[in-house]
Amino acid sequence: MPFEITRPIETLRAQAIARINAKAGEIITARLPQYKQANLTARAVELNHRATDLWTPEERAEWAAIQAEWEWIQSIRANSNAAVDNVNAAVSPSQIRTAEHDFIGKEKK
Repeated sequence: MPFEITRPIETLRAQAIARINAKAGEIITARLPQYKQANLTARAVELNHRATDLWTPEERAEWAAIQAEWEWIQSIRANSNAAVDNVNAAVSPSQIRTAEHDFIGKEKK
């Protein structure tokens, strides 16, 4: 877009980073809304208050599911952090757009 040429590159960076962070949050909350995240955290705390050797097979499975969800969240965050790093390393508006698009286009789920 031609009008981007007149905007300071720092403004473009800040806008792209805000969109990347918003998209990461959107992806995470689409799968795990805040209430589900809070419930998973609360359940993890409950399980952590008991010795793991006292856990039932169902509780072990529950713990594994909680861990899997957390690892998924961490992967989205790692990808968005990498995109932000790429935006910060960009030296032109087109590189900023590419770095942003690479994350937003890739992270559909």
